[in-house]
Amino acid sequence: MTHEQIEEIVKKVVAEIVAQEQQKESQRSSTKPSLYVLGKNRDVSLEHIESVKKQYEIVYLSETEKQSMKLGNWRNNQRNCLLIPILSKSNLAKIALGIADNYETEVVQQWLENSMEVVVWREGLSSCTFQTSPEYSKMFVAYERTIQEFGISIMEKEAFYRRVIKEVEQPRCLTAEDVRMIEPHSTYLISRDTIITKLAKELIQERNIQLICE
Repeated sequence: MTHEQIEEIVKKVVAEIVAQEQQKESQRSSTKPSLYVLGKNRDVSLEHIESVKKQYEIVYLSETEKQSMKLGNWRNNQRNCLLIPILSKSNLAKIALGIADNYETEVVQQWLENSMEVVVWREGLSSCTFQTSPEYSKMFVAYERTIQEFGISIMEKEAFYRRVIKEVEQPRCLTAEDVRMIEPHSTYLISRDTIITKLAKELIQERNIQLICE
């Protein structure tokens, strides 16, 4: 057998292995729910991003994705979640009153009509100042109560992350292979009983990764 023939066989074997791995990855991706982040741009940052990615495919929504939302791709998985990091007083009032006259409120309306999960970060709700009249403040408190009755969850960031992390199966042992999957200069949450291998510790230091114990 010539070197050319051997090389051709090796190429075919490698191509077959790559195709199998791509198929497996595609199957895993198709079953993983998506976290749709509703923001005007991609500057909305998610902390503990690696833990979130383990549970969700992250999709940042903007005006450019408006058409794709209408096509209903997001309905493919009932476990998909719509996250609203920032909700203005105006949009809060509109959602509570059933008004959908802009992109953000239209998206929320579609999700509610399809009984999909919607989460608003408490920190992202515009608060009234001390100069605001009590009656005016009570109106927005009532709006918050109303959207919760619609099925929208209002929770603090940390509560949201704790929920996501609990849904992720934490590895008992953190290996070098696990660390290589973590973005350099990022944070990564682990359980207190996680065992970290020696090589993993070296890579964590080398990649400047900060570990946070739950």
